[in-house]
Amino acid sequence: MDNNNTNQDNQNSLVVSNQGQQLPQNQQPQNQPAQDSKVPPRQPYQPAYYPIGAPPQKNPEEPLQYPVHIKSKKRNKPPRGMKGGHTPIALPKFQKAKNNGGGHGANRSTSGDGQGYTSYSDKANVVVIGNSGVGKSTLINSVFRSEEMAETGIGEATTKEMRVYESEDLNFRLIDTMGFEHGIISQSKAILAVKKWSKESIKNDDRERQINVIWYCIDGTSRKMFKKNIDMLARATSEWRSVPIIVVITKSYSKIEREENIAMVKKAFAQHKTLANNLKAVIPVVSRVYKIDDGVNVTPEGLAELLCATEKVIPEGIIASQNDIQAYEFKQKRVMAQSVIATSTAAAVTIGAVPIPIADGALLTPLEVGLIKGLSQIYGVEFEKNSELLQTLINAGAAGIIGKTALSALKAIPGINIAVSALNAIVAGSVVYVLGQGTVYVFEKIYSGEKKPSDVEWVRGIMESNFAKTLSGQMEFIIKDISFILNTTGKITANDIMATIIKHMKKSKG
Repeated sequence: MDNNNTNQDNQNSLVVSNQGQQLPQNQQPQNQPAQDSKVPPRQPYQPAYYPIGAPPQKNPEEPLQYPVHIKSKKRNKPPRGMKGGHTPIALPKFQKAKNNGGGHGANRSTSGDGQGYTSYSDKANVVVIGNSGVGKSTLINSVFRSEEMAETGIGEATTKEMRVYESEDLNFRLIDTMGFEHGIISQSKAILAVKKWSKESIKNDDRERQINVIWYCIDGTSRKMFKKNIDMLARATSEWRSVPIIVVITKSYSKIEREENIAMVKKAFAQHKTLANNLKAVIPVVSRVYKIDDGVNVTPEGLAELLCATEKVIPEGIIASQNDIQAYEFKQKRVMAQSVIATSTAAAVTIGAVPIPIADGALLTPLEVGLIKGLSQIYGVEFEKNSELLQTLINAGAAGIIGKTALSALKAIPGINIAVSALNAIVAGSVVYVLGQGTVYVFEKIYSGEKKPSDVEWVRGIMESNFAKTLSGQMEFIIKDISFILNTTGKITANDIMATIIKHMKKSKG
């Protein structure tokens, strides 16, 4: 009687296969030999996924295990109980090319094929981001075939800090992040943690922490995706503006909902102006066996597709991250450079306003030399080794093409009713400001490797055709604005002159 009941229960028990088919238990393929056979019993069925590059299992009776190395935010100090290391597997990555005589950026390449770099044997880095409770930790555990890699929970944040996980059998590291929670303070904390990690990796040139690919995890059961979620992702990864994104739809138990979720994700990203071009794949994943009902389970799937998609975009991601690093460095250097230019422009306005019978060009030369030397230090262009370049820039200033262009433009303006000292201040400030901006442009081209310090003829041409000509076109508007201030207030200050110069020169650039 009991045996009959057991058989009947087995016949009614269903299993949901990877193909979404529900089969009675007694119709499942019977691959195991009888227990009394001389052939040892095989392992129970396991999902057909594994870390790419994993060696074949030698003993089928032992579960697959991969040596995994976990790094906490404090480097070189793995958590208790975790042992092991990794042997890097070759991936294409950049190394600095031979210096072409310029600054630090002469070692970088912005070309799409990574030209100018050699291959390297380090691994790529994949950051895992998403709301709390979407299953990031479960996903990481499943990738590494371990239940102890990352803590798991339901609906609560389980990752308290940025952590790096890696295996010698996987061609990339996984960087786990704090989950985005509902509170604004918690969200800001999670975003700032990723941004701090990113900035430190760029500042320290730490290839083991720089992000090459993003896994953005969303919950497949929620069937919702708001713009603010993608906005948080964009803010957290703002240093990596062109890095590929793979959206991982976790808990994708329903096949019907999978297609709807994929369409939802693609539509949401297509409407986002910052990350619209970064989305490379949307992959539904079931990380571990999920029990729907008694005898009804959903088996893991999608992990092999996720790993393959990641491997596919890694070369693109490495190039993208290097370009993003260069853009970040440019941004930081521009902030410093603009500060130096503003200080020098204010000094030039003051010098120009002094009514002494000495040519302004002679007075401005030491200031121009100091300006160019300060900018060369920011961009790593060695001052002493590139004397011809620096002399070319100095010659383009007040005593050269920029100064002459400014005076010619001034003479062409009819009916000027401004004191001579104020006019001298306007010309002096304009010349130094334009020289500074032209120097920044030249140094950025050298820093990026697009030009060499020996390209002095190009420097002369760019100063004349671009920057001197731009000043000529804006001089009339600068004079008109200064005249308006004088007529309105009855006086003009050095700050007024400097602000007017900067406003119109920026407007012409935009």
